[in-house]
Amino acid sequence: MLTRKEFLQYIALLAGGAYATGCRTPGAYDHIGGSIPGASVAAGHRLRDGLSVTPSKTIRTGVFIAATSTQAERT
Repeated sequence: MLTRKEFLQYIALLAGGAYATGCRTPGAYDHIGGSIPGASVAAGHRLRDGLSVTPSKTIRTGVFIAATSTQAERT
Protein backbone atom coordinates (compact mmCIF):
# COMPACT_ATOMS: atom_id res chain seq x y z
CA MET A 1 0.00 0.00 0.00
CA LEU A 2 1.29 3.45 -0.91
CA THR A 3 1.76 6.06 1.75
CA ARG A 4 0.26 9.49 1.21
CA LYS A 5 3.75 10.91 0.59
CA GLU A 6 4.58 8.24 -2.02
CA PHE A 7 1.22 8.78 -3.74
CA LEU A 8 1.77 12.54 -3.97
CA GLN A 9 5.29 12.01 -5.31
CA TYR A 10 3.93 9.62 -7.95
CA ILE A 11 1.21 12.11 -9.00
CA ALA A 12 3.78 14.92 -9.14
CA LEU A 13 5.99 12.76 -11.36
CA LEU A 14 3.10 12.03 -13.72
CA ALA A 15 2.01 15.66 -13.82
CA GLY A 16 5.58 16.79 -14.45
CA GLY A 17 5.90 14.36 -17.35
CA ALA A 18 2.65 15.57 -18.88
CA TYR A 19 3.74 19.18 -18.46
CA ALA A 20 7.12 18.50 -20.05
CA THR A 21 5.59 16.89 -23.13
CA GLY A 22 2.90 19.51 -23.49
CA CYS A 23 0.16 16.87 -23.29
CA ARG A 24 0.16 16.47 -27.06
CA THR A 25 1.78 14.63 -29.90
CA PRO A 26 4.91 16.45 -31.11
CA GLY A 27 4.23 18.26 -34.36
CA ALA A 28 0.45 17.84 -34.18
CA TYR A 29 -0.19 21.58 -34.51
CA ASP A 30 3.02 22.73 -36.17
CA HIS A 31 1.15 23.35 -39.44
CA ILE A 32 -0.86 26.14 -37.78
CA GLY A 33 1.05 29.39 -37.98
CA GLY A 34 0.18 32.83 -36.86
CA SER A 35 0.84 35.69 -34.56
CA ILE A 36 -1.01 38.33 -32.61
CA PRO A 37 -1.11 41.41 -34.86
CA GLY A 38 -0.59 44.71 -33.16
CA ALA A 39 0.76 43.12 -29.98
CA SER A 40 2.24 45.81 -27.80
CA VAL A 41 4.10 45.24 -24.56
CA ALA A 42 3.62 48.90 -23.57
CA ALA A 43 -0.16 48.74 -24.11
CA GLY A 44 -0.36 45.49 -22.15
CA HIS A 45 1.53 47.00 -19.23
CA ARG A 46 -0.76 50.05 -19.22
CA LEU A 47 -3.77 47.73 -19.03
CA ARG A 48 -2.17 45.64 -16.33
CA ASP A 49 -1.17 48.64 -14.23
CA GLY A 50 -4.52 50.37 -14.64
CA LEU A 51 -5.23 53.23 -16.95
CA SER A 52 -5.27 56.63 -15.33
CA VAL A 53 -7.70 58.13 -17.83
CA THR A 54 -10.62 60.14 -16.56
CA PRO A 55 -13.72 60.74 -18.65
CA SER A 56 -14.19 64.26 -19.98
CA LYS A 57 -17.93 64.15 -19.36
CA THR A 58 -20.33 62.08 -17.25
CA ILE A 59 -23.99 61.72 -18.21
CA ARG A 60 -26.49 59.95 -15.94
CA THR A 61 -29.21 58.04 -17.74
CA GLY A 62 -31.68 55.26 -17.05
CA VAL A 63 -31.05 53.28 -20.25
CA PHE A 64 -28.14 53.43 -22.67
CA ILE A 65 -27.97 51.49 -25.94
CA ALA A 66 -24.62 51.52 -27.70
CA ALA A 67 -24.03 50.43 -31.29
CA THR A 68 -21.06 50.42 -33.58
CA SER A 69 -21.35 52.36 -36.81
CA THR A 70 -22.01 49.15 -38.79
CA GLN A 71 -24.82 48.15 -36.42
CA ALA A 72 -26.41 51.60 -36.66
CA GLU A 73 -26.28 51.54 -40.47
CA ARG A 74 -28.24 48.26 -40.64
CA THR A 75 -31.25 49.61 -38.74
